[in-house]
Amino acid sequence: MKKWIVIGCLIVGGVFYFNRNKGESSATELGKPEFATVEKGEMLISIKESGFLNAVNEKVMKNEIGIGVVKIIEVVPNGSIIKKGDLLVELDKDKLEEAKRNTEISYSTAQSNLVEAKNSLAIELSKIQSELDEAESQIGVMKMNLEKFDVLERTQKIRDSEALIEIAEDEFKLAEERYKNSLELAKKGFETKNTVDRDNLDLNAKEKKLKTAKSKLEMLQQYDLVLEKNRLSRAHEESKNKLERLKKQGESRRLKAEAKHKSAINQLTIQKKKLDQYIEQLAKTKIYAPHAGFALYPKTNYWDNRRKIEKGKEVSRNQELIRIPDMSKMKVDVSIVEQMISSVKVGQVVVVMIDALGNKKFKGKVSKINVLPEAKRYWESSGAQKYKVEVLLEDGELPATIKPQISASVEIVIDRLKEVIQIPVQAVHTEEGDKIVYVKKGDATEKRKVELGQMNATHIEVKKGINTSDQVLISEPSL
Repeated sequence: MKKWIVIGCLIVGGVFYFNRNKGESSATELGKPEFATVEKGEMLISIKESGFLNAVNEKVMKNEIGIGVVKIIEVVPNGSIIKKGDLLVELDKDKLEEAKRNTEISYSTAQSNLVEAKNSLAIELSKIQSELDEAESQIGVMKMNLEKFDVLERTQKIRDSEALIEIAEDEFKLAEERYKNSLELAKKGFETKNTVDRDNLDLNAKEKKLKTAKSKLEMLQQYDLVLEKNRLSRAHEESKNKLERLKKQGESRRLKAEAKHKSAINQLTIQKKKLDQYIEQLAKTKIYAPHAGFALYPKTNYWDNRRKIEKGKEVSRNQELIRIPDMSKMKVDVSIVEQMISSVKVGQVVVVMIDALGNKKFKGKVSKINVLPEAKRYWESSGAQKYKVEVLLEDGELPATIKPQISASVEIVIDRLKEVIQIPVQAVHTEEGDKIVYVKKGDATEKRKVELGQMNATHIEVKKGINTSDQVLISEPSL
């Protein structure tokens, strides 16, 4: 760690030496050389940097309107002293008003669609249930028809057919007896041929009737009853199949109606949410101060006109509009080069000087060190990396009238060396990798190799090579 402090400060010393030679060449080239007496005493090791005074916490007011860019109608001046409830920014609400009116129409339509979908669902469910009830009833009827056929109708039809056969047999026997009698009487001359022929015809008719009755019984038993049984069985099975089809069709119709109803609910919810958002965002077109303090515009680059805050300017969603710092806790943000950052620790004592207060000194401490270096600007493609360091001022140190964003400088105390030999940094030179100084010897100078320790902006610790009361040459001797 100390190695980096030495290297970094030698760089500073080298720059100082160059500038000093450039500005004071007449003193060393035309006049006497300049010497400094070697001292021994306390040496403060510190890092000095400049930054800006800001609040640790601040309330950031943003454009929360989500309809693209909106125009600033009114805005308080930058740096204004504000009270709680003061109007800070008013944004154009014309686009929001129009969007709200259109959404109200869509919301009303969604309400009507929901009522229609709800009624359609109820009607469809009622129809489906009626059809299922009818189908189940039809199954019962078909089952009863089949049972009636098996138990009653089949037997009854056979009995009826057998009864017809019995009647036909009786009629055939009577006709046969009558025909025989007619033949006997005709042989004796008591009956005419016409009567015999008529009785013969009647006998033939009765015989055919008997055969037909027997044939019908046979057809009934072998075919008609079997076909009727099959027809009734198929009708019974078809009634059950129809019920299953109706159940599936009903399920599809129910799901379709429920989906339509659910879609109508979702559409109403969406439109209601959009309407609520527009109402909420209309309220956000006026931004009020949540507490008293200073109203500050966000920092912008001078060339970036798009992000500037002013009346009539269009701002995008989530763009910062006003910052209200909490002045109870203040900090100074500074950037420390990578060669020195390892020497900075959280909790180190810091002396803060405010330019606007005549460089009055205040107490502080290092509260935060960024892990990653700061992003370089486009003109800083080369050079050492820098790390952001936050210095927190002690409570109650600053006057109540102080404003944020004013310039400040900090001195971070790294170490306090007791009773060390020290010389000005510009007295140290480098030759072939060795650190040397030129010590006065009478009217001449003697080159000495030295071992260095820590350094600050003006002096460097010498551990070996010179003694107190020695005088060292500030600048390199003329050849």
